[in-house]
Amino acid sequence: MLKKFRLEGLEDHLPGELSGGQQQRTALARIMVYEPDVILLDEPFSALDMYLKDYLQQELQEMLVDYKGTVILVSHNRDEIYQLCDELLIMDQGKDVCYGKVKEIFAAPEWKEAARLTGCKNIVPVRRIDGHTLEIPSWGTYLELNQEIANDIRYVGFRAHDFIPVWAEEKMKSRHEDSPEEKKSAWNELERNRIRVKVKSIAELPFEKKYFLYAQGDEDEEICWFVQRDMWEVYEEKGLPDFLEIPEEKLLLLRE
Repeated sequence: MLKKFRLEGLEDHLPGELSGGQQQRTALARIMVYEPDVILLDEPFSALDMYLKDYLQQELQEMLVDYKGTVILVSHNRDEIYQLCDELLIMDQGKDVCYGKVKEIFAAPEWKEAARLTGCKNIVPVRRIDGHTLEIPSWGTYLELNQEIANDIRYVGFRAHDFIPVWAEEKMKSRHEDSPEEKKSAWNELERNRIRVKVKSIAELPFEKKYFLYAQGDEDEEICWFVQRDMWEVYEEKGLPDFLEIPEEKLLLLRE
């Protein structure tokens, strides 16, 4: 275990002589040596750098494959939860929000707080117009859905990687001979289930860019759109899109 948790040479050190990360790894190593019936892990990787965190998560996952007892992991890190847990209980203000299989909850959180804790960056209030139509006032758009919208839906969530960019010029260039009425109808169709956006700020990371946008006419409600590195050249060539499309299959309908 000393070798697995990279603690060789520290056998004779007192706890106060260890760094925070070394103390975390020592605690994990002691647990695995004792082989207890129940293991409680409370933010076990919080004091570790990213490289060591990834390494120890993988080591722990492999060690737990043959473990016969129960493991309870307390964490605010959605990646840790998704990688290490089979079942998930989400709590807010000391109360249960939802419980179920991890992958099912991540795919369809159903509750506003569950969506937030599983990493959804865009959660906004909506107004239900009818069984298939929602208004998103802060985004200045309507959503027309094929699925039935329950009466108790109060929010929608949309993950930052799932928007589809739409350039108005590409969509409208074939309509240059249309009458004004036809062009207006085509433009209205273009705005359906889409948000017209402007850039507020951009954060560039090694492998993705994070665009922080606002919808036309509302500079208070921030919209997060994350773009992977392999798409950067496309946006440099074409410019940022006029609209972001919200595909129905990626939309999260959320209760309070």
